[in-house]
Amino acid sequence: MIGAMVIHLPSPHISSRIKYVYVVFTSHIDTGFDHPLDEMEEWCKRIIDDAIDKCERYPDFKWTIENTWQLSNWFKRTREKEKIDKLLRLIREGRIEVGAAWDDVVTDFLGYEDVNRLFYKAGYFRRAYGINFSTVIMDDVPGYSITIPRAMAAAGLKYFLTGINPLHDYWGAGTSIPPSDLPFYWEGPDGSRVLTWISFGSYGEATSKGMNSGGKWESLISHGSARWTLQIIKR
Repeated sequence: MIGAMVIHLPSPHISSRIKYVYVVFTSHIDTGFDHPLDEMEEWCKRIIDDAIDKCERYPDFKWTIENTWQLSNWFKRTREKEKIDKLLRLIREGRIEVGAAWDDVVTDFLGYEDVNRLFYKAGYFRRAYGINFSTVIMDDVPGYSITIPRAMAAAGLKYFLTGINPLHDYWGAGTSIPPSDLPFYWEGPDGSRVLTWISFGSYGEATSKGMNSGGKWESLISHGSARWTLQIIKR
C-alpha cells in the first residue's frame, strides 16, 4: 500500500482492540488464456519484478504473489543473485506474501492425492529457502472440493482466501453465505478446518467498491463494506 490513509469511521461496530486495517495488493493472472504460455510467463516475471522495485521505493508497499506457480516461474527466469536475495528478504520480512497453492484449480475434478500435491511446491520452497506459508489463495473458479481443509491442515496451512465467481457470471457460481458470517471456519469431513474468507465480487471486488486509481474510501462506506470489515475484525 502506497501512502497509508487513516480513516475514522463513526460506527458502533468499531472495537478499541482494532488498531490498523491493512489493504494489500494482490495479483490474479489468467495464465495462458490470453496469449501463449511463454509470453504469460514473461509477464508474470515482470509483474513480480515491478513489485520488488515498488517495495524498495516505498517502505509501506506490500504485495501478494497469488500462487507458487508464479513464484516458480519467476525463479526460472531470474538469474541475478542480488534480485533473488531481494525477493527472499521481502518475503521473509512479510512485505511480499506468497499463496501456498500451485495455481487456481477447479478442484472438483481432483482426487485426494491431486489436492495434496497442490501444496508440494510450497513445501519445496519452505525447505530450500526458509519461506513460511500460511495462506492458500484460489481465485476465479466456481467452487472448491471438500477435501481442501484436510489437505491444507496436513500441510500446516491455516487460511483460505477465495475470490469466488459471482452468481450471475459465466460460471453461474456464487454463494449463499451472507457477509455477516465472514470469516468462518471451513471444516472437512475429518474435522480439519481452515479460516476462510470469500470475496463476493471475485478477485476484482475492490474495483466495484471504488478501490481503483480514481476511487475514494467514501464509496466503501456507502456500500457498507467498511461496516462489514470492522464487524469481521472485531470477531
